[in-house]
Parts: sequence; C-alpha cells; structure tokens
Amino acid sequence: MNEKKKFTVLLDICQKRLARLKESNNKTSINNLLKSIGYLYKEKGDLDQALIYYQRSLTLSEEINDRQAKIESLKLISHIYSLRGDLDRALIYYQRSLTLSEKIGRKIDIALIIKEIGNICMKKADLDQAMSHYRQSLAYFKEIEYKQGIAELHNSISQIYIQKNDLDQALAHLSQSLSQSEEIGDNLIISHSLFKLVSVANDKNDPDQANEYLQNLRAINEKERSRIIGQRYRLAEALLLKTHSRMAQKSEALEIFQEIVNEEIVDYNLTAFAMLNLCELLLDELKFYGEKEVLKQVKELLTKIHDVALQQRSPQLEVQSLMLRAEFSLVDGDINRAFYLLELALLEAEDTGMKNWISRISREQEKLKKEQDKWVELNKRNAPLEDWIEQSGLKEGISEAIHLEEETGSRLDPFTLIPKDKFRV
Repeated sequence: MNEKKKFTVLLDICQKRLARLKESNNKTSINNLLKSIGYLYKEKGDLDQALIYYQRSLTLSEEINDRQAKIESLKLISHIYSLRGDLDRALIYYQRSLTLSEKIGRKIDIALIIKEIGNICMKKADLDQAMSHYRQSLAYFKEIEYKQGIAELHNSISQIYIQKNDLDQALAHLSQSLSQSEEIGDNLIISHSLFKLVSVANDKNDPDQANEYLQNLRAINEKERSRIIGQRYRLAEALLLKTHSRMAQKSEALEIFQEIVNEEIVDYNLTAFAMLNLCELLLDELKFYGEKEVLKQVKELLTKIHDVALQQRSPQLEVQSLMLRAEFSLVDGDINRAFYLLELALLEAEDTGMKNWISRISREQEKLKKEQDKWVELNKRNAPLEDWIEQSGLKEGISEAIHLEEETGSRLDPFTLIPKDKFRV
C-alpha cells in the first residue's frame, strides 16, 4: 500500500471512529483521536490541517480541564509552528506548555519542552540561549535518570561547541553521549555520536583517532543494517577520504557523496550534508580541470540544497543556501541576482528572528555594493574562473555550511506521553 492510499485509509478509520465517539460524548477519547488525526496530516505534510486538529484538541482539553492533555496539545501546536518556520509563535506555545508543566511538576515534560526551546534557539542561531536551555534540560534528565535524554543532550551541546570551533569541548560531550548511549544499547544514538566523533577528530587532524571511531561505526553498521546508520558510516568514510592528499581517495569520496545525493532521502540532514561536501569537492575539481560542466553541477546542487531546506523547514539551512546561491550568482557574472538572493535570505532571517544572520546578511549586502567595481573589472579582463570563485567566497561559504549543518539523529519524542512510573518525578 502506497503512502497516499495508507493515509486515506487511516484517515477514514479515524473519522468514522470520531463520529461514533461524538455520539457517546467521550471527550477524553475524542481529544486523543483529534491529536491522532492531526498527526496523520502532519506526516502527510499538510501542516494547516494538522494545526486545525491540534487547536481543536487544545480547546477540548481546556473544556474538560485536563492539564496534561493541554500540555500535549500546546507542544503539538508549537511543533507545527516550528515546522512552518514561525519560530516566535512556536516559542510562545512552548512557554505556555512549560509554565503548565512546571505547575504540575512532571519533570520529563519540563525537560523535553526546555530541550525543544533550545532547538528553536539553535534554529535562530542564538547559541548562548540554546546552550542555556540544553544545560537546564540536561540537569532534569540527570535528575530523573533518563539516559537516552542525557545522551542526546550531550550530542546537542557538542554541536554548539562545534559551531564555536571549540573542538576539545565538543569531543568531551560526544564521548559522554557515546558512553550513555552504549549503556542503554541504543545503536541509533551510538552511530550518531560516532559519526560526529569521526568528523571532529578529522577536523582536529587526528587521523588515527578518526579511523578508530570509523571502525567502531562500521561494526555498528554491520550489526544493525539500518539505512540511516549505513549512510552515516559511508559519509564518515567519505569525510576521511576527502581530506586525503591523493586524488584517487578524493575521487572515491566524491563518488560516495554522489551516491548518497542520488539515493532516496532517509534523513534530510544527511542528504544536505552530502550535497554540501560534494559541492566542495566539485569546486576543487573545477580548480584543477577547469571544466564548465562541473560549474553546472554545483549550481544544480545548490538549488537542491535550497529545496531540501524548504522541505525540512530548516530556516538556517534555507538562509545559508540562499547566500551560497548568491555567491554562485557572482561566479556566474549575475550581480543583480546575487542582490536578489541576499534580499530573500534577509527576509527569511527577519521572519524567523535569526538576529545573527540578519547582521551578517546586511554586511554582505553592503560589501557587495562597495565591491561592484571589482566584478566589472573581472569581466573586462576576462578573468579566469578561479578568480571569480575566489572573489565570490563560495568555497569558504560551502565549507562553513558543512560545519554548521547538524545531523540531529534525535530519538526523543516530546509529543507523546511517557509513563510516570518510568522515572523518578
């Protein structure tokens, strides 16, 4: 049964059951079913319909004075606004659910909501606020001894240190994440930690340590046979090959990245990560061989990255991809399009409240205005393609995007109830 037919069948079952429940006036069951229907629409990608059902669930929760149900509805609504890129409104609903959770005192809810607020701060590129919320959430997870939560929070904190280029601290938190996930035997989180450990060790120019992590990841991959773990292993392998001095290894890395880009998407972050790395290698290839066909491939990839950002509703990746496309437009000699794409990036950053990116894009716009004569001069002297690429900053922009792109690998579900007897609350 294909996904469209499956959705139709499940929706029909839910709607018929909803009609029966309305006859019996079982409001608690109706409320649960409204959330289930909303979830179906969310999975289909119809966020507007999902929001309608979650709002109906919130109204009913208030009507029957069920505080726990109200918390769940508020979290679900927050999640939809986050997916739509309306981060400020998502924060409002998360804060409402957090206030109510604190009144009830259910620490697992508090921890999960604070973590989600931290994720919103990450999307806004507010690293300090994200760190503050992640550490608060981590403290709650430690108090209730929820090792999966502890493992994932150490992973999230490591990403902040990666973005701050504090690789020693990143390694320390990733090691703690790995230790916790090994204790509970969660191979998905283990593979995520090992994948990032390979990347960080590689960035620290520690090939022996990177290879050790890679072999551990290989063992997990052979044991689990999961598509997402498989892609993580191949990406980690390609990262090490990419930094090799010999062209044969770089070519092998390029082939792996290309394979993953061409495969069915199992995780948008992994696909975007592969695309960015492939762009970087193609630009290196362009530098050595000067083939214009390679430039066309880069242009197509940058467009695909933007499509991925829209599909996964990732404001930071969307802004980055627009900026990369603007830099590519300069390489292509189209300065007007570069201005246009930067303006789109600025609007997206403003709409989602990403203050750091707003400042940065504004600086790029001012810089481009001041340097228009340089681009005219490059055109007049028919400068080689390498000069255009260097002047545009495209290579540096792609390299930065690779380090900023996070593959979350999250297994925590903040939108389902977790039994109270599982934790010390």
